[in-house]
Amino acid sequence: MAEIVQLERERYQDYPLPFSYETDACYQVETRSEVDGMTLRLRKVALGRSMRKSFVDRLYQPYWENASAFGVFEAGELCGVIEVAAEDWSNRLRVTELLVFEKYRRKGYGTLLMEHAKKIAVHDGRRAILLETQSCNTNAIAFYTAQGFVFDGLDLCCYTNEDVGRDEVRLELAYFPSGLAGREERRRL
Repeated sequence: MAEIVQLERERYQDYPLPFSYETDACYQVETRSEVDGMTLRLRKVALGRSMRKSFVDRLYQPYWENASAFGVFEAGELCGVIEVAAEDWSNRLRVTELLVFEKYRRKGYGTLLMEHAKKIAVHDGRRAILLETQSCNTNAIAFYTAQGFVFDGLDLCCYTNEDVGRDEVRLELAYFPSGLAGREERRRL
């Protein structure tokens, strides 16, 4: 049976998280300035090729104040991790890391970890959970939307000045523990 355990900072500081994914689609970003406003369009398109992305991140980085990390263990083996950081100034909880190690994917561990983050947010009275993903990580986007997350914003030059052309734009997604709160307000903007 899977168990979620808080990962002690002293033991897991700088613990490597080997991210990798493959995709053959992305959410292309189109922006246009107009006389009476701006237009933004995200459209899922096939790339016509397979793209593999890999990078290593680490737990408990010093720039995430108030970070807490949790691991899901099965038979004493670490299967995946989630790290969250409270944003006290905005009363939100940010998922800074979420990784299920490759051999444990598609077994429900990601959902268990995300449910744990949702419980933390509710317990702490947070108004939203935020996270970042890339427009080319379509599997992650599908997972997050299945978890109730919605599009909340983007950054066209987060990774390089060529993010749009590289089909790798930073997307912000949000989850509202109280359900629809916030979504209707954004529609009116």
